[in-house]
Amino acid sequence: MKRIGIQYEFQSAVRGYRRSGSKKYRQVQIVRMAKFIRHCQNMGCTRMDQVGKRHRMSFAASLKHFAPKTQHDYQLAVGKLMELYRSSQLI
Repeated sequence: MKRIGIQYEFQSAVRGYRRSGSKKYRQVQIVRMAKFIRHCQNMGCTRMDQVGKRHRMSFAASLKHFAPKTQHDYQLAVGKLMELYRSSQLI
């Protein structure tokens, strides 16, 4: 039986992303993506295809105590995660 869940889908989506490029930057981005996934889980998501605008807006609101650049970096990480997930679904 195939394991299906938001954590499994997250790991499979970022597997190739983790392996290439600047290792430190990629690791920081993956930590940011994981924080977003935990936020979505706390909101009740069990699959990546359940993540939507409401989750992204709620996550952005939870970042208000960070500097604007850090907020932007988190939004870039979330955008990259969604891009990676969409591309992994095409295969």
